[in-house]
Amino acid sequence: MKKIKGDVTLQEIGEKYPQVASFLMERYNIWCFGCPLAAAETLEQGARAHGFNKEEIEKMIEEINELLNHSRRKGKKQPQKKVP
Repeated sequence: MKKIKGDVTLQEIGEKYPQVASFLMERYNIWCFGCPLAAAETLEQGARAHGFNKEEIEKMIEEINELLNHSRRKGKKQPQKKVP
């Protein structure tokens, strides 16, 4: 399972993980995804620019990965039981 790290760009989050972008906007008030710097700025850099410290960023990344993990589990098909 791929995990999000602090070095992922904000543009990549916006393109590949729209649910994460929504989460960051709603929970952390980070709206950087349309910004011209989003292509080069990482999640960690963007969070620091918005005043988050190291511990807060670590918690943010942990919550993002929990969200992604939950989304992946939810999207998996459940094995169907055979009916006799």
